[in-house]
Amino acid sequence: MLTPGTYLAKRYEIIEKIGSGGMADVYKAKDDKLGRFVAVKILKADFASDEIFVRKFKAEARSAAGLTNPNIVSVYDVGDEGGINYIVMELVEGITLKKYIALKGKIGTKEALNLAIQIAMGMGAAHENKITHRDIKPQNVIISKDGKAKITDFGIAKRADSGTVDTSNAGSVHYISPEQARGGFSDARSDIYSLGITMYEMVTGKVPFTGDTNVAVALAHIHNKMDPPKALVPDLPESFNRIIVKCTEKKPDYRYQSAKDLIADLRKVLTNPDGKYVVMGAQAVESGATVVMSEDDINELSRKKEGRASSTETARDDMVHTYIDPEDDDDDTDTDTDTGIGSHRKLERTMAILAIIGSVVLLAVIGVIIANAMGIIGGGDRETLASEESMIEIEVPRLEGMTLNEARKWADENDIILDVTYETSADVEKDHIISQDIKEGEKLEPDSTIKIVVSEGEETQPTKEVPDVSGRTEEAARTMLEEAGFKVDVVEKSSEEYDKGTVMRTNPRAGTECREGDTVTLYVSTGAEQITLTYQVGQSATALSASLTSLGFNVVTTQDNSDEVPEGGVITVYVNGEVAESGTKFDKGTSATIVISAGPKETEPPTETETEDPTAPIPNVINYDVATAEETLSDFGFGTKLEYSWNEGFSEGVVIMTKPAVGTRVPRNSVITLVINKKPEETAAP
Repeated sequence: MLTPGTYLAKRYEIIEKIGSGGMADVYKAKDDKLGRFVAVKILKADFASDEIFVRKFKAEARSAAGLTNPNIVSVYDVGDEGGINYIVMELVEGITLKKYIALKGKIGTKEALNLAIQIAMGMGAAHENKITHRDIKPQNVIISKDGKAKITDFGIAKRADSGTVDTSNAGSVHYISPEQARGGFSDARSDIYSLGITMYEMVTGKVPFTGDTNVAVALAHIHNKMDPPKALVPDLPESFNRIIVKCTEKKPDYRYQSAKDLIADLRKVLTNPDGKYVVMGAQAVESGATVVMSEDDINELSRKKEGRASSTETARDDMVHTYIDPEDDDDDTDTDTDTGIGSHRKLERTMAILAIIGSVVLLAVIGVIIANAMGIIGGGDRETLASEESMIEIEVPRLEGMTLNEARKWADENDIILDVTYETSADVEKDHIISQDIKEGEKLEPDSTIKIVVSEGEETQPTKEVPDVSGRTEEAARTMLEEAGFKVDVVEKSSEEYDKGTVMRTNPRAGTECREGDTVTLYVSTGAEQITLTYQVGQSATALSASLTSLGFNVVTTQDNSDEVPEGGVITVYVNGEVAESGTKFDKGTSATIVISAGPKETEPPTETETEDPTAPIPNVINYDVATAEETLSDFGFGTKLEYSWNEGFSEGVVIMTKPAVGTRVPRNSVITLVINKKPEETAAP
């Protein structure tokens, strides 16, 4: 156990322990270099000397490190120091979606839609990076204090192109897809199934399949029909009902084939809840009942796996989440670890991934489970982790005979480094690979190196390194590459990090040895993605916050009194210090301030001495300096007092808001609160 004040990498100062699981402890720490708080996950000493555990621990970081998305818990750093293996992650204050559902009983349609959209966006970002999470469930989604949903725990994720099938790493039994439960091949559509079960639980307050044992629940996912959520929640929009049913089809081909398609339909429900735009699978009945896979379907998917595999209890299910939940002090009986200050709940570990080849019958399944249970008694934990390690291994294909470009494409997609040398050859065609030092069928970890020899044909050809042109303009980068003797191709992509027209990277990567005349692709930024601000005065502020967050806005909320807008409703939205009209487009990542109604302000009853019109509207003093704002309000008969807040969209020292809001009619002798823009560390009492 680390003590407060301990430093890791001369950078991360341990503050306090905030959680613990079977494999790791989690600490709150201060990143002195960047001045921010982080969560540091430390592999327990019992496992630090075990190479397999260490590889598994680092695999989690590797799976999530490349994912940058507002709906995914970020991984900042990974390292080891003095026998301590650690992962540095984003610190998120909030509660799990599982607990949020428990607190509310069930979640209303609009809020559930907005949360589902956010989860699907994070999930989709992982899929675009060829990462399948394989354990999507409410316990692995954190709802932060500002209403943002973030996916965490990529501990059993795998690359979609790894070519491995490993059922020991499948997700929690109540949310597991049928193909995972059978021990078959899992892909992005397996995550979509799990999200469908999660949406079902959000709107109904319960999971569709339960049982006395994990085996019974897993079998239910394979065989049992699911009652459509609308049967439990009659007022659920039919379109949302059909979306959930489509996500949870037994046959993957009948589900949404991508998170992008799912998000598109979820957004339609917000504006057209009764529409019939959800296209169901060919065998789906109008009532929304789930299609049950035939024995032929099961056998077809079973043939896709390379061997028999089954699940055992793994230490992965004890991996803790990286969040602080100050109020998390009640018991929870769901199947995962949910840690927070004052609460370290031990939850059920999951097993129940079944391998079936040929006909699926109950006795055969039970026989497989019993056989695996015996394996556990004989030291199965180590065997489980050994097979889990194969998840992160990449099978080497036959590179000999490939073109260099084909090999580089495969290497880039699998995080493999190619060490290229060239030889003249009269037998092997120019630009084709003569030999490889790692043979076909062997397995490597990401970031491993394969040495290859490439044919130059019968004459030696000069080679050059691809120059680093990232951050340069397209024109400047093109000139550098062409002067180096390369041909240039361009691919445009949106980016929040790079300005429009700026080169983000190249393929092949900078420093790669290429011959003159080879083509280098420039990935050029088109700037930040444009997103549309859409809202209505009076709508639920919680729903709007979730909706704008899912679109990519950085949402800030504040309160004000209003006689017209009910408490909790939206009064207006400010962007860059000005009222933003609904329908306006902004760059992704733009900050939007939602002004939430606190209801009407209590005022003293009028006196006999007041004039016929004792009220006046609050004038617009937004962006005024303090002195000018106070003078303007004084002219209307108002007094003033000051509060301080910080908003990067305004200049320091100006008024960013009034309380009540600008335009509100209030008695002329009212005291108006001016919110002045100041950084927190500079804030002084008014």
